[in-house]
Amino acid sequence: IEGGIQKLVFTGGVETGKRVAAACGANLVPCVIELGGKAPLLACSDCDVERTARAIVYGGFVNSGQVCISVERVYAHETIHDKLVDRVKTLTEEIRQGDPTTEDVDVGAIIFGKQIEIATNHIADAVKKGARIVTGGKRRPGPGMFFEPTVLANCDHSMTVMKEEIFGPIVPIQKVSSEDEAVRLANDSHLGLNAYVFTKDREKGKRLAERIEAGSVVVNDV
Repeated sequence: IEGGIQKLVFTGGVETGKRVAAACGANLVPCVIELGGKAPLLACSDCDVERTARAIVYGGFVNSGQVCISVERVYAHETIHDKLVDRVKTLTEEIRQGDPTTEDVDVGAIIFGKQIEIATNHIADAVKKGARIVTGGKRRPGPGMFFEPTVLANCDHSMTVMKEEIFGPIVPIQKVSSEDEAVRLANDSHLGLNAYVFTKDREKGKRLAERIEAGSVVVNDV
C-alpha cells in the first residue's frame, strides 16, 4: 500500500481481510474485499430431489470444497429430508478421489494442511453434539493431503460446521419443518456471500431468494 496504489481488490479469509482493510484505511486507499462464505442451500418440500442431490454433491465437493461459494450447509424440508440424504450419500460414494492429473478423477486434494485439521475438528464437534456421519469423515491414508468427501446429518446450529466456514469437502444437513425456518437459519450467519434455493415453483423460489441475506441467490442451480 505504501507503493502508491490507487485501489486494492482482495479475495481471501475474514481475518486476513480485516488486516488488509485496516491497512487500506490507514492510507486512505479504497478497497474491495471478498471474504469467507457459508452458502446455505434450501431444499424445499417440492424440490426435484435428484437435481437437488446432484447440486449438493457438485456444489459441496467441487475443488474439494475449497470454493468461497461452496454449498456449506443444507436445510432440507422434513418431507424430503430422508430421501435427499440417501441420494446424496449414494452420489457422494460414487465420487472418484485421487491425483487430478490422472484420468477418471472427480475430486483432488486439500491445498493447505491446516484445512484438514479444521475439517477434522468440525466433524468431531458435530458428532459430539449429535450429528451422524452419513459417509466419509476422515483423512484418506497414503500420500497427499486427501480428505474424504463427507456428508453429515442431524446437524444444527450448536455445531461449528453449521456456523463457521469449512472450506473443505464436508456437507452438513439439517432437517427443517418449514421454509420460514430454513430462511431464518440461512440468515443466521455473518458470512452472507451466496445462497441456493431448490423448488419446482419458480415464483416461490424467487420470493424465498429475496428473503435471504446474501450477495447473490441462485434458484435450482449452484
